[in-house]
Amino acid sequence: MKKVLSLLVFSGVMAFNSAGVMAAGNVHCSAKVSNVQLKPEGRVVVSTVGTTSGGHTQPLDVSDSGVCKLTGSTKEYCQALYSALLVALSTDQKIELTFYNGSRTCPQGQYQSLDSSGLNNFKLLK
Repeated sequence: MKKVLSLLVFSGVMAFNSAGVMAAGNVHCSAKVSNVQLKPEGRVVVSTVGTTSGGHTQPLDVSDSGVCKLTGSTKEYCQALYSALLVALSTDQKIELTFYNGSRTCPQGQYQSLDSSGLNNFKLLK
């Protein structure tokens, strides 16, 4: 009986946690890259023109917005992201950034800090 009760309580907690995560949710933002910069301190900065792809994305319109730093613990990820942004810029491909930020809206405007806005996934689209 204790095992059944424990299992029910555990299932309830997991369902509650899943509902909380779903409510906060991810937002998918798509764009074309119009500018990629590398600042002297190693900050990768991007400007984008928002697009939509399918019905599940929102446009990402940002300018001069930080993505990551080429130093510290995320240096390898940032190098890969920088390379992918350059590919997107040179081939005119769309990108899709996913943010886990609770607001369910894509960052907009100038001088955003995308990595501090909950950036958790990057896609290069065809």
